[in-house]
Amino acid sequence: MSMSRCVALTNRHLVRGRLTDQIRLLVAGGIPSILLREKDLSQEEYADLARAVIPLMSVPGDCILHHHIDVARDLHHPAIHLPLPDLRRIWGDWLDFEIRGASVHSVSEAREAQDLGATYLMASPIFETACKPGVLPKGTAFIGELVRLTGLPIYALGGIDLHNAQEALDAGATGVCLMSAAMGVDGDGVEELRRFVR
Repeated sequence: MSMSRCVALTNRHLVRGRLTDQIRLLVAGGIPSILLREKDLSQEEYADLARAVIPLMSVPGDCILHHHIDVARDLHHPAIHLPLPDLRRIWGDWLDFEIRGASVHSVSEAREAQDLGATYLMASPIFETACKPGVLPKGTAFIGELVRLTGLPIYALGGIDLHNAQEALDAGATGVCLMSAAMGVDGDGVEELRRFVR
């Protein structure tokens, strides 16, 4: 099972309508991989959302569940993404998942996540982002460093849009993660995303 070179991170607060409708638009527009983030939902609310979103995907694993590992297990879902504190808490007890992603912000965190069994890393913030004001971006050199040190697929996150995404790919990223650019896109704009993914 492999991920697209463009992963849409969900944030329903950035969507003008319903999140499920936005996901339908993205999938129909050729964005096959969705990271269902929604960090402010309770476990029960998140489980209900996951049950609604997973059937929208061509392949179940194209929807990557976030943080709620118990929900993923209850749904027998193959893909999970964990912040590093979550991964430390479970002591690497996630090897039953086929796709195992971890968020990292330094070389030492990347090595730790790899040792704990991550199959890919999400590195951030690569560029300046309004989501984390005042946080210095790591720059694209960080991507190349992680690729050399871990050999894992690296997905770039943070301030990425279709104008700078190629810089991250040229630096060695397997793919890029779009949040604002994906959650705010309309029917016309999704065609531009489709061309990028191809």
